[in-house]
Amino acid sequence: MKKAGIVLHYTKNGNLVSTANHMVREGTEVYLKGKKELGTVIETFGPVAEPYLLIKPKILNAKLNDDIYVD
Repeated sequence: MKKAGIVLHYTKNGNLVSTANHMVREGTEVYLKGKKELGTVIETFGPVAEPYLLIKPKILNAKLNDDIYVD
């Protein structure tokens, strides 16, 4: 698994915002440490040099500064 970023915060409607270490496509599944499924990327946004991911979580178990991963 490849590190994709770090959880920053939850939005008002329950989605997650995270940093992005590299380009991650919409629809990509993301995981927490130990391959625990977190959710799906629904949008990549922000500046090209420092993008962010908007993630629709399947479970609300991510904490601030948790690392997220992709396969």
